[in-house]
Amino acid sequence: RKCALPIYSSPATVKTEKGIVTANQVVLACNGYLGALERKVNGYIMPINNFIIATEPLGEEGAKALIRDNIAIADSKFVIDYYRLSADGRLLFGGGENYSSTFPSDIAAFVKKPMHRVFPQLKDKRIDSAWALTLAITFKRLPQFGRVGPHRFLCPGSSGQCIKVL
Repeated sequence: RKCALPIYSSPATVKTEKGIVTANQVVLACNGYLGALERKVNGYIMPINNFIIATEPLGEEGAKALIRDNIAIADSKFVIDYYRLSADGRLLFGGGENYSSTFPSDIAAFVKKPMHRVFPQLKDKRIDSAWALTLAITFKRLPQFGRVGPHRFLCPGSSGQCIKVL
């Protein structure tokens, strides 16, 4: 969405398509969508696209055969695979990425390749959903934090990590 940030005074004012918000401080935590909103950070992050699929429900036994305990898992490869079970017993599998301005035409087929390397027993399972997201990575693959004005802070480049801003 379009957003204007004339926030060099206190309180800070953020104008969006749907309204105006005022605050003493603003944290821009837009990750891969920061783009033109704050150009000072563009040289330090790179937007990438990542993809996730959801299998058909696997049933309690089928789900536990993949992941015994209800935990989220990520590997340590440069292009990570990450997965967990949904509440209804589907495998949610994230894998693959591209550095394009577009998503693959068939996201499910794109992600099934890494999923089948990890879980070859799922080759005959249906994929019910597939989606994509854009995130930002940093050179060190760690989130960045910084101040770019008296009332403006940045938190770009989550590199796929979950960040909680307090």
